[in-house]
Amino acid sequence: MDTFNIYSLWLIIALQLILIFVILISVKSKYFAQGTPPGLNIPSTIVKDSNNESQPLYQILSKSKVNLVCFVANGCRFCEKIIPEIEKLKERNPDIQVTLLLHKDERNSENLINRTKTILPSYNLTGNEGKKLFKINIYPFGVLTNERGVILKRGIMTNHNLLSWTIDMPEAIGYLKEQERVLG
Repeated sequence: MDTFNIYSLWLIIALQLILIFVILISVKSKYFAQGTPPGLNIPSTIVKDSNNESQPLYQILSKSKVNLVCFVANGCRFCEKIIPEIEKLKERNPDIQVTLLLHKDERNSENLINRTKTILPSYNLTGNEGKKLFKINIYPFGVLTNERGVILKRGIMTNHNLLSWTIDMPEAIGYLKEQERVLG
């Protein structure tokens, strides 16, 4: 009887460890592994501007050495609060192109771009591209890229961590200018 109890106890411990492992993997993939990883190209897609004209995302990104692509969504109160902060960031860093990619929520007809009265260029993602193609489940989400669309940094954007984005931008610009000098 004692041997049976010991084996039962070990079986319960093993099942608990497996359950903890599965929970940690699901939490990590949902909250910490957002977006395409740095070093890879931002996924290629077609976006639509306010006039409903289609344009490839890579074409937008190729206009500037450093790009900050901000994924925002209608109905996202955090997105509404961070857009003015992103505009200030753009004013302090004129070499950087800031682009808003709006995930359209058909349930919320009031447009986030109109509510915030932003002058930043904005484009619409169609369907679930933010979730499927870009692997983004949490908004606002930012991606810092070079002109070739290679991701330099990614992450959830908050008022608190926006300062770290401003610190990384001049370094990214300096690095890209140095690479251009060496290669070109």
